[in-house]
Amino acid sequence: MLTIQNVLIGLFLFIGSRKWLFITVIILSIILVSECALLIWMDNTAIRITMGVVFSIYFVLASVKIYNDILITKEVGQEMIAAIFSGFIMLGFIGTFIFTLIELSNPDSYSNLGVGEVRFQNLGYFSSVSLHTIGYGDIVPLTQVAKKTAMLLGLLGNFYLTFVTVIIIGKYMLHIK
Repeated sequence: MLTIQNVLIGLFLFIGSRKWLFITVIILSIILVSECALLIWMDNTAIRITMGVVFSIYFVLASVKIYNDILITKEVGQEMIAAIFSGFIMLGFIGTFIFTLIELSNPDSYSNLGVGEVRFQNLGYFSSVSLHTIGYGDIVPLTQVAKKTAMLLGLLGNFYLTFVTVIIIGKYMLHIK
């Protein structure tokens, strides 16, 4: 269900630009094919890695578009708030995919993930906890690359919130005068 939601949002996000819409349709088609392939071959690591890479490319493109929209927008309105919220969620998704790629390429990079499909869902939870710099400690990165990636995601979360807050307050203050 989340994949279908991402496909629709991606199409609406890039609908104004033919070049980006074409690239988005190709990327989202690969994602849908990969998602269908995973229904047939649940534990295929190559498909998961391919899907993770393609998803990461998609989310980076979507994030750049959203962040660009935040920077060039003149007014603070509902669209701006939605773009900011979407941008933060995108950071969480990118973190999830990076953590998933780390776990797939180097199993047992995190403690307490669980088994089967739950492992990947727990990586999404860990991404959110890291992005918000909460750090409950129930899932712990064990390898150096996993630790550094969690630290980077926490720094990005703080930077994003600070940077976006400054932009919004600045644009809001310009319209008060």
